[in-house]
This record gives sequence, C-alpha cells and structure tokens, in this order.
Amino acid sequence: MTILYDAPNGNNFEFPVQLTVNSRIQLPIKVDPSALIYIEQFVQRPQFWEPLALDTEHPTHAGAYLVEETSPKLEDSGLFKWLRTYATIPGDRDEFEQTSFSFPAYKVDSSSDNTDRSQFTQSVVGKVSFSYKLTTDPIADFTIEPIFHPVDASSNKVRFVASDTTPTRTSYEGDVTAGNFIRSKETEILRWRGNIYQAKNFQVVAL
Repeated sequence: MTILYDAPNGNNFEFPVQLTVNSRIQLPIKVDPSALIYIEQFVQRPQFWEPLALDTEHPTHAGAYLVEETSPKLEDSGLFKWLRTYATIPGDRDEFEQTSFSFPAYKVDSSSDNTDRSQFTQSVVGKVSFSYKLTTDPIADFTIEPIFHPVDASSNKVRFVASDTTPTRTSYEGDVTAGNFIRSKETEILRWRGNIYQAKNFQVVAL
C-alpha cells in the first residue's frame, strides 16, 4: 500500500517543504544590522532528500547565502526534517581594543653601536578593521598585510629604524608626528559562516 502525504504543494513531499512561515532571524553582529542570519525548517520524503549546495542564494532574501544545513532527522511521520541557515555578508567595520606593541629603536645607521632611542613595548589602544567575503579561496581574495617590521639594506629584520633601513628613521619619525597607523599584527583570516570568511587587520598609532 502506497503512503500518500498531505503535502501543501500537492507533490507528496517529493520536494522540500518549508515549515517556517517566516524565517527566524538573528543579528550576529549587534553594531551591523545589515548582517543577518535566516534559519528555516524543512521536511521532505527521505528518498528524495539531497543536500543543498553551500553558497546557494536564498530564493527571496537577496544577498543571503546558504552557510549551514543540519543533518536530516527521521520523524514519526516518515519524513525527514532539517534546518537551513542562510547569512548575508557583513559590512566592513572598525573596532578598538587594548593591545601592546614593541616600537622600534632609533639609530643613526645600521652599523652604529649607539641608539638615540631604545626599543620599548607599550600598552596602547589599537584599531581592528573587519572585512568579509564570500569565497572558497580566502588567501587569494584577501590582501594579507604583514606586521610592521623594519628591515636593513640586506632585507634582514631589525628592531630599529635608521638612515639605511626600510622605512627610514626620517620616514618613521614622520609617521609618529602625523599620528599615522602601523600594522601591529599580520592579517588574521577565519571562517565566519560557511564560505563567508572574515579578515581582521590590526593597527596602532606609531610612537
């Protein structure tokens, strides 16, 4: 005897049927109302169930992409039930946090044994810049910014700035005077949701 299900679309649950009338919405980043998570529940006959491809765009919520799909569970009704989660791509933003950084010494040139200023480490307020992309290759699609580190004429990393380093002492002193930012840490990349990746860039004011 064939079991017939009372499917609302009249196809006997051959295709997924959404149970949630309205998507359940979450705001994962309180300061960014454009970042939205949509969660929806579906049912379907087990023999027809197939996972939906990651990054599939939501049929009605423009700019929201599939980032997670739970494993289906067999209900007493004989139907599979599962959740699909979609997310929009958050906007760029800056946040601020306490950090510490080792600022370079001052020398006349690389060969000098004397320093006009010693290297020092200080606790400061740093700026963290967040950006997001939908990608399967974050290394290629994000610019990885290295930590600020002076190098001498032979491209060796050094802990000072001088007339023959990059940047030069004059250039660095100009950054200090102008209150310019320098990179205090290499760019961090992490998976935010599904194939939406987050990049964090760290900066402090040159001292």
